[in-house]
Amino acid sequence: MQRSIAFVLAIGLSLVPSYAPVFGDVGAEEGRRTYYIGAATPGNDGIPCSFFVEIEKVTFLLTDLANKYKVLRIRVENRSPTSLQLSSDNDTFEFVTGKQGNVRAVLNLQKADPEIWDSLDIVMREALVYPKIIKGAKNSGIGRAEVSYFFAFFPKERIKLLPLRFEYTIASLAQRVVIETRPRKHR
Repeated sequence: MQRSIAFVLAIGLSLVPSYAPVFGDVGAEEGRRTYYIGAATPGNDGIPCSFFVEIEKVTFLLTDLANKYKVLRIRVENRSPTSLQLSSDNDTFEFVTGKQGNVRAVLNLQKADPEIWDSLDIVMREALVYPKIIKGAKNSGIGRAEVSYFFAFFPKERIKLLPLRFEYTIASLAQRVVIETRPRKHR
């Protein structure tokens, strides 16, 4: 009887190391990135301009600008030969939470918060300014795109969770782009 208990215990303990990495990795799962994607068509050619947002949950929720704004970087890939006209006064970028409602981003930090803007050096200001245009692709087609970035600043006190999606209204297109999560294949 003692041998069978010892045998079962030995087998059971020998299996623990094979499960340890699974349990040890649970905390790392919380830090995984969430990817959001959406598209608009700036021209009559039907070729898309895609928008990508990547959020690493822990870093996003822990960090902010001047204890006032959560900052997101949006990647834009314009495959169309048609340039995309933008306006920080007329475009809107919203963080959609569901329960808390939409949270509108500041696209023109210089106008919305001159004190923070003035505290930044010229290199940072140039990086953070909302573009007036996303150029069209020079050689439109598969695999070719004009890539650009812009930043959206959300009031920190309104952001407690990751968004369900983003809604980006581009005034020059008179359309709303839904930027939402997509399943991402593991490499």
